[in-house]
Amino acid sequence: MAVEALGSPPRTKVAPWNDPVIRGWVFQIVVVGLVGLLAWFLVSNTIDNLQRQKIASGFHYLDREAGFEIGDTMIEYSPASTYARALFVGLLNTLKVSVLGVIMATILGTLLGVGRLSNNWLLAKICEWYVEAFRNVPLLLWLFLFYKLISEAFPGPRQAIGAFWNTVYLSNRGLYFPVPVADPIYKWMGVALLVACIWEFARSGRGTLSPADPPKKLVVQGLYRYVRNPMYLAVSLILIGEHMMTHSFGLFVYWAIWFAITNVFVILVEEPALRRQFGEPYREYTRTVGRWIPRFARSAGHKA
Repeated sequence: MAVEALGSPPRTKVAPWNDPVIRGWVFQIVVVGLVGLLAWFLVSNTIDNLQRQKIASGFHYLDREAGFEIGDTMIEYSPASTYARALFVGLLNTLKVSVLGVIMATILGTLLGVGRLSNNWLLAKICEWYVEAFRNVPLLLWLFLFYKLISEAFPGPRQAIGAFWNTVYLSNRGLYFPVPVADPIYKWMGVALLVACIWEFARSGRGTLSPADPPKKLVVQGLYRYVRNPMYLAVSLILIGEHMMTHSFGLFVYWAIWFAITNVFVILVEEPALRRQFGEPYREYTRTVGRWIPRFARSAGHKA
């Protein structure tokens, strides 16, 4: 009985220049060689030109004096500082803008998302237009558009447009407005507001800040007549005052994170607990007094 061997058919011998495997290797070697030759030509030509122009290469310039100002710095810097410190200042400024951009973009995105779900037709359409415009148009086009609008549509600094009784000025250099001057009194103002809130808890609410002895009455007197969370605002004022005195970016980030967590806690935990404890008087209080923005034009305080 004859047995026929099974297996792949014998490979036909071909010339090396027709073999696809050999051709692939040869083409790769040629390409790598050409790239290496081009790199050698560019490097050698650059070195020759630098030597001919007497231009030093390397990173020795980092130890030299920079000789220029930087407007906004997170660390100490002067024109007498080195280029290395100037680069470090630029890196810190980039990180600062990035962190602020992430925080502001998160807040703006959340507000736009909630706005699109609003029952107010105009608000929902505005948010929808904003999302569609910035999502479908390349960012570079928006940058060019804003640059042309600012540089061409607005006047120079000497002819700046004044608004709000000439306290805010708009020109092709940007928007300028007064800011508070750093002063130690800011943090002490926050401390004073915090002490006033604690005193009002004990006087009107018959309680303390401790969960073991909370207020037994709804506190709507004193600072609580104008805003529902003056104690948290007092802590914010303390932290912002410290930031203005120290110019610490880390302290500003800490305040932003703390305020975001506090806002979530107030909305999801504190306010539902107060509604369960005080019922309709607290609901009426929330309808007439803002959570974070004070309302000074109010009638007399509520009675709990």
